[in-house]
Amino acid sequence: METRSRQLVIVAAVGVLGAVLLGIGVNAPPGGLVFFVCTLAVAALWVLGGVAAGRRRMFQRLGPNDAWRDIAWGLGVGGGLLVAFLLGAGVVAQIPPLTGPVDALLEHARWGSLAAVTLVTAISGITEEVYFRGALFDVIHFDTRLDTPERLDSESRLDTPPDGYSASGSADEDDYSESVVGRAGWARIAIATGAYALVTVVTGVALLVFAAAVLGAATGWLRERTTSLLAPIVAHLTWSLGMLYFLPSALDFWR
Repeated sequence: METRSRQLVIVAAVGVLGAVLLGIGVNAPPGGLVFFVCTLAVAALWVLGGVAAGRRRMFQRLGPNDAWRDIAWGLGVGGGLLVAFLLGAGVVAQIPPLTGPVDALLEHARWGSLAAVTLVTAISGITEEVYFRGALFDVIHFDTRLDTPERLDSESRLDTPPDGYSASGSADEDDYSESVVGRAGWARIAIATGAYALVTVVTGVALLVFAAAVLGAATGWLRERTTSLLAPIVAHLTWSLGMLYFLPSALDFWR
């Protein structure tokens, strides 16, 4: 219980501090150093917070076939979200109160180095998944009776490598099955997604909060289904980098 309490305090404190730094960075003048410093500081905070909270697993138990499976899941979900958001830009473009904050956010890419913004966006996406779908998921516990028998079997696989797999992730067989999301899993997804969206409230960009809720739910589902962070990370990068490169053109097209 003492360890659990310490983990909860750490993730809460890291979440609050991360939200403050994120708000400062997003609202900093475009092209300035403050944006990059704060964004990278938040990324470092997510990783350090995850480690301090006891985050241990990421990809080490994935065999080659599982890695390709998770990459495919991530590309499919992330690409689907990207298409949906780019189409939704047609609605947003007609509502000035919504497009104003979005245009201000995109100014960081217009006035700064696109290569630097791309790198920062990628780092942010990876570290956010490590923290919100990694460390935060690890400290959210429920009575396992909420889960289905399939899910309970999946949870046991997280602590004990399945037959044919070593702790380093090498696979001798190709039948490492996917998990089934139980009711406890959906509860974890809801709580982690709520925390992820809440952190973005400080940015003052309503659509960013909405995007965090949608992206958080999708990547949370991937985390539960695959029991790995690879699929959520691929989905997050597909969506965020796609939005960085294509959203400005989509908004101009729909205006």
